[in-house]
Amino acid sequence: MPYVMRSEEGAIVAVSQQPVAGLVEEVPVDDVELTGFITNMKTQQAALGATDQDFVRVLEDLVAVLVENKVIAFEDLPEDAQSKILHRQRLREALRTSA
Repeated sequence: MPYVMRSEEGAIVAVSQQPVAGLVEEVPVDDVELTGFITNMKTQQAALGATDQDFVRVLEDLVAVLVENKVIAFEDLPEDAQSKILHRQRLREALRTSA
């Protein structure tokens, strides 16, 4: 059974599969309030995830502007970041040329 922590108002604010500090109240897996809490968390995570792609594009554009204005050198970025940026640039270019 899951363990929950409640706010002063009595609403579930945290869940754990094991009892840990502050999470000692057991509730059934099919508890309506627990189900609502989990559904709400999934909704919030989905909303945040939906912005990820747009935010990645903003960061790509920011890096491009910083490099173009010589604020940073592309080579100063970690190699892993460079390869990911270059990979995305190639993918975007392939999409542009195939459209």
